[in-house]
Amino acid sequence: MAYKNIDSIIINTSCNLFIEKGYNNVSVNEICSACSITKPTLYYHFKSKEDILYEYFHLLIINSVNTICELKNQNIPVNLSEVNSADTNKDNSNEQEAPSLGCNGKALVIEAFNILFSVLTSKGYDMTQAFVSACVCDISKAVYFPDSISDSITDYIIMGQRDGSIINPSNSSELYFSLCHTFVGYLVYWCQSNGHTDESNTINRALLPLFY
Repeated sequence: MAYKNIDSIIINTSCNLFIEKGYNNVSVNEICSACSITKPTLYYHFKSKEDILYEYFHLLIINSVNTICELKNQNIPVNLSEVNSADTNKDNSNEQEAPSLGCNGKALVIEAFNILFSVLTSKGYDMTQAFVSACVCDISKAVYFPDSISDSITDYIIMGQRDGSIINPSNSSELYFSLCHTFVGYLVYWCQSNGHTDESNTINRALLPLFY
């Protein structure tokens, strides 16, 4: 077994087992057996089963970099009725505007976080819940995004502030920081709801108030 491939073999084999049997039902011994390695070998590459899961999810995030960075080249739908329903500065008794199509900074930011949410929940509730629990229980872990993603979303925020779709005048980096924390909070909420939330509680609805 080539040394440079051991990390990827451990990660992919472990996560296939997690998906098949459930994260809590897979032991380190079982992972070692499936990978045809010894425990010392596994612990040389990863400190724990949680570290394997953590690395796997961040590889998923890294794989979404190009999609998020290229959003600016796409025509993202803007649902004005949804935006208006979250806008506390408007009279909700007034008739809402009909949905329209277009592309603005706010739409790009929301789409970027929707992509990240889809990525982090793509392997099912059990895997996402285990990942979020690992992040919450270990101070050395956190849900973080590569600089390329952070820079792209920050650029979309600046675009939104310039085109008027984002009214919040906060510094773009500070607003990005708030959006990220709200996003992680919603991810925790999704896990606490066993992966089920009613249609009125979406990541869009969680993020939209921060734009005003």
